[in-house]
Amino acid sequence: MDFITDYGAGPFNIALDMEDWFNRNLAISQQAGQAPATTPPFLFDNLVITHQDISPRNLIIGADGKVWLISWGSAGIYPVGMDAATLVTNRDSAPLFTYLLFEKIPKHEKFLRQLRSITYALT
Repeated sequence: MDFITDYGAGPFNIALDMEDWFNRNLAISQQAGQAPATTPPFLFDNLVITHQDISPRNLIIGADGKVWLISWGSAGIYPVGMDAATLVTNRDSAPLFTYLLFEKIPKHEKFLRQLRSITYALT
């Protein structure tokens, strides 16, 4: 899943352009009464390389016991928390894997709530 381009946006030249796109969708959802007015605006202080498809099928264990993450076709530079959002979206395909992974990594719950708040504007 390439979250941004699946919704007809991006690629963005700078982080502020991506932030503005998210905040426009938040404003649309709030104006339509489909997102709480208290939802904070998106603020992307940190962008990171995200895989966007972390799942058992994309993990290989090497002969030395190291785990390799493969299949980077959906990867991109996104806000911290986007991989967690993708995991939540795709959790039904590997529920135990997702549950166990979330025991070890941050869930980025604030960012996930913000993403849920713009769903109306994306449909």
